[in-house]
Amino acid sequence: MRKRPFYRWLKINTAGVLVTLMLLLAGLVENVPAQRAGLAFLKIGVDARAMAMGNAYTALVQGPTALYWNPAGLAQGSGLAVFIHHNQWLFGSSSEFLALQSTTRSGGWGVYAHSFFVDGIEVRTAATPEPLAETNALFFAVGGGYARRISDRLMVGGAVKYLYQKIYVEQAGGWAVDGGVQYRLTENVQLGAAVQHVGNMAVLDAEATPLPVTGRVGAAWAWATPSATWSGVVTADAVAIQGQKPGASVGTEVVFAGQLALRGGLLFGYDSRRWTAGVGFVKQRLQIHYALVPFTANLGVTHQFSLVVVL
Repeated sequence: MRKRPFYRWLKINTAGVLVTLMLLLAGLVENVPAQRAGLAFLKIGVDARAMAMGNAYTALVQGPTALYWNPAGLAQGSGLAVFIHHNQWLFGSSSEFLALQSTTRSGGWGVYAHSFFVDGIEVRTAATPEPLAETNALFFAVGGGYARRISDRLMVGGAVKYLYQKIYVEQAGGWAVDGGVQYRLTENVQLGAAVQHVGNMAVLDAEATPLPVTGRVGAAWAWATPSATWSGVVTADAVAIQGQKPGASVGTEVVFAGQLALRGGLLFGYDSRRWTAGVGFVKQRLQIHYALVPFTANLGVTHQFSLVVVL
């Protein structure tokens, strides 16, 4: 079958396309109003593997969690996969993420549901010693995405999601879109860029909640010993989020015998996070991952667990 002219042009100009998209991404986030954004659960991240590597995952991600980090990664995977993630976050809050992803010869698609629950919120109408009551907050996102493999080196993807929030008796819905690219520079080096959470929310208590529009650029370098007994990857990301100063992170993963993985990450420019760590186990079609994410200022330590099953 003859390639369409547009895809042929993209295949020839992959490097230029990636650089242009990265510049547009940086400009988009730079020009978003600097007001503090809400729906903070969209900024936390999912996947214990990614979190253990300091969130430096834009270029590396593939499979179901590409729906969060970079939808271009949906074009890479192992057939049909199910992903389950639990995040025991700070102050008794918790998050769940469930995704289904399928890879085809020309690309891939996926759907997901993401929830975040906060309990024990004190209700006050004035500065009183005791709260009037306690309530909770629920945040929810459900969506899907598709990625196209333009060439052996270039993947382009997009995703759309419905957003919902309920705090006490107030509730509001909205929508947002994500977009991203991944480009394989060499056999061992891959680049990535993504823009996330571009959209609008309905009015909540007389004001619409601004979304945390996010721009990410990253790189990943994979290595292996000649016998392949040891292998690994080193990643780096730069992130710009509406209403926050830019941040950066680096991560690494070392894998023994293709099964046992040790991970670590360093974060720069974040107010309360400095490092992360974790482990993973891969056995044929089953993957189990754990991440430890400590916080400074005595905020506590969070634990995250992920399960991937390839069907």
